[in-house]
Amino acid sequence: MNLKTKLIFAVLIFLMLFGLASVVWFIKTAFFSGQPLAVNSIDVNQPTNQSASLSGQIIPPTKTDCADELDTECWNTYRNTKLGITFKFPVLAVPYFHYYDGNYFECENVDSDYILVPYTTLSRGNNIFIREAYYYKKYNNQCVKIINSIDDSGISENNSWYITIQKIAENNLDHFIKEKYGSGCSYGGKRKVDDSVTYDVIVNGDGKDLSLTECPINYSIAIKSNPANEKIAYWSMGQECIIGLKFPKCFDSEIMDSFQFID
Repeated sequence: MNLKTKLIFAVLIFLMLFGLASVVWFIKTAFFSGQPLAVNSIDVNQPTNQSASLSGQIIPPTKTDCADELDTECWNTYRNTKLGITFKFPVLAVPYFHYYDGNYFECENVDSDYILVPYTTLSRGNNIFIREAYYYKKYNNQCVKIINSIDDSGISENNSWYITIQKIAENNLDHFIKEKYGSGCSYGGKRKVDDSVTYDVIVNGDGKDLSLTECPINYSIAIKSNPANEKIAYWSMGQECIIGLKFPKCFDSEIMDSFQFID
């Protein structure tokens, strides 16, 4: 092999190695380019989404003196005139997965016992999902920012705080409850919420043990109705605290109580 051939061969090898390195760098940058979470860098008064659209509008709080995390006047307000609903949810809370999988938060300079991230709403058709806007997970010793999306394959009405709006007349509520929760469940009437058009729907069980019941609800659920518009909203809240801070500062009940139908 002469010198010229050797030089050409060496250049080709160099170009191949350079190309391979570029591809590796691109993949790493595209998928593992998250930055470490700085807990104190998040402004609690900044909403995660202020735009009005068919998916609704997130209205930031106007109150600034927010020493009490349970003060809903310091929370974001979600309002969707297309679906005819509104509710409040916290600006910041501990990510949902933190309660169940500490490995999600093995990031440097982060207190794994207390991590706050912005919460937001994810919309799809007549469904609204309340969840952290993002969370951090460790990949290849890097702290990567994971953006939540309503299109994630694992998200469905089986998730806690996946709110579904549906047209159902009051005389069909018993049938809906039996179909949704079990043949032993039944419609137990409704209870008006404040001065709004919203009612809490009461679900009765059959009084049997969990092993024998035909109404196997062993988790928190919510059903709200607007009888005038023949509309309901329903969701589950699981068995544990889903949205909140360190126990016992759980926000699930406050979010549920703030839900209202609007004309």
